[in-house]
Amino acid sequence: NGPLGKNSCELINYFESKGGTPIELGDNPANWILRVVQDDSKTGDLAETYLESDQRNELMQELAVLLENPDPDAKVTVKSVYAVGRATRQLLVTKRLRTIYWRSTTYNLGRIMISLVMACLLGAVFITERTSLTYTEAETRARISVIFFSNIIVGIMS
Repeated sequence: NGPLGKNSCELINYFESKGGTPIELGDNPANWILRVVQDDSKTGDLAETYLESDQRNELMQELAVLLENPDPDAKVTVKSVYAVGRATRQLLVTKRLRTIYWRSTTYNLGRIMISLVMACLLGAVFITERTSLTYTEAETRARISVIFFSNIIVGIMS
């Protein structure tokens, strides 16, 4: 419902009266309109037809009246050029880009490859001491530090 009528009947009647092919039962009005507008052989130049139509003349008269006597209650005022503040815009753009990155196959493949390289490098630090069954406090602290360090690197990469 609205200016186009229930189920776009006003729009359909307008284009059918201008030579458009009749809409089929169950056809989507938006798809039908695209077909009608593309088919110039039956409808002719629809832009020219509209420029010479009564609907355009009525609309132009209505607009002239509105320009001469504007309604002060209908005036739209905005605080800024943007709908939301800078921080909100930045948050929304960052969220969108993060979603794009996480869905990107090449980005995720790159992250996995870098993680594997970092795991090999950090694991190679302790390769000579892998057979030991007991560790001193310093050796244990070193291994825990490497685990912590690797988590920071992976976190920065993500």
